[in-house]
Amino acid sequence: MLHQQTAEQKFGPQMGRKRELVDKVPGTGSFLPSNMKVFNNKLYISNLLGNTDNPVGIYSYNGTSLNLVSSSVKYPGTMLSTDQSLYMGVSSNLYKIGQDDIITNVTGDVTISNNMAPINGQLVVAGKPTASTTNYYQLYKYDTNGMSLLKNIYPTGTANPQNFFYSSAINKVLFCAATQASGLELWSTDGTEVGSYMIKDINVTPATSGSIPSNFTQVGNKIFFTANNDTNGNELWVTDGTAEGTTLVKDIYPGKTASNPYNLTELNGKLYFLAGEESKEAKLWESDGTEAGTKVVLELRPGYTSFTIGKMAAFGGAIYISAKLYVDKGQELYKIEVPNTTLSTENTTKNNKVLLYPNPTTGTLYFKNIETGSFQLFDMNGRLIQSDKITKNQPLQIKAKPGVYQINTTTTDGITDINKLIIK
Repeated sequence: MLHQQTAEQKFGPQMGRKRELVDKVPGTGSFLPSNMKVFNNKLYISNLLGNTDNPVGIYSYNGTSLNLVSSSVKYPGTMLSTDQSLYMGVSSNLYKIGQDDIITNVTGDVTISNNMAPINGQLVVAGKPTASTTNYYQLYKYDTNGMSLLKNIYPTGTANPQNFFYSSAINKVLFCAATQASGLELWSTDGTEVGSYMIKDINVTPATSGSIPSNFTQVGNKIFFTANNDTNGNELWVTDGTAEGTTLVKDIYPGKTASNPYNLTELNGKLYFLAGEESKEAKLWESDGTEAGTKVVLELRPGYTSFTIGKMAAFGGAIYISAKLYVDKGQELYKIEVPNTTLSTENTTKNNKVLLYPNPTTGTLYFKNIETGSFQLFDMNGRLIQSDKITKNQPLQIKAKPGVYQINTTTTDGITDINKLIIK
């Protein structure tokens, strides 16, 4: 079920309300908060705009006031927090904020990229000696002894480590890096040189091509990611940190054409994501890490291909997604309810949603919680079967053969519900 949220419905009556904390740059000027990260019971914020009294830099918010921490350190590309420190990648330098709010440049004689992750009390980053005339990035680490080379992955070229992701399931950082014999492939590190190695060369045709693993998302003891093995295009993969346990989950768009899974999100022990395939429609997929268990669970708007999808996140047992699905509506926040990881055949969670009953039905259908509106009935191939107006307390006769259908109901104030309808 997909439900477009009104302001009060998005997160409940309390969280649905917004209030401005402070007009930091008064009038029409902007403070433009950018990166934000929680550390030491504060929210640290970098801003992109400011004025003389409130310059661009790093600020902290303690729940009461917004205070300038540094105006000399600004525009961080990455902000990452651990129990002891907040790290920021700024202009090839690594900065650390401790419990005392003091910012320190801890880069040493190393130039870093903005790829980093914590592991066993230290930080792994992509870096190279500042004095080097080459652009050969290797795997470095930062710990209490400072910055040092962790592993020279590609001695005669750039390993270019990137897409770092810490997995608590295997207590390692997954990332991709290149060697002389392979392109960007799947690696892991436990923070030691011997414990830093390639898990699997996924793209072996040709040998120097890379699969470029990215979009790492942990679900239970499995880590999902996307990669291109050259045979199937960029598709969904899963790994347990071993070569044997690193496999293609499903070739969603068969052949070399990529489905490019994106917005990988964990909910209720399953992975949810969006991907493109032959129909080019916006579809929500679910996966348990097996080919048989990787399937479409909702067509956001059957038969419609001119959509815009933004970010997606799990919250309160549901999926929230920013999307533009209708020509006459802008990009809005939608809620997709997936109770028990299967789609509900009725709207049952809130009494302000459109309810339809009986479901299954022999043809006569009633609607609840809607004064006036309209509906569209689609078969599972996305073909429009029937459309009509909805009037309060007036039953409708569904003119369709027995089977499973998708019914879209839209109220006059623009709230849309999408349900599965079973006709007996």
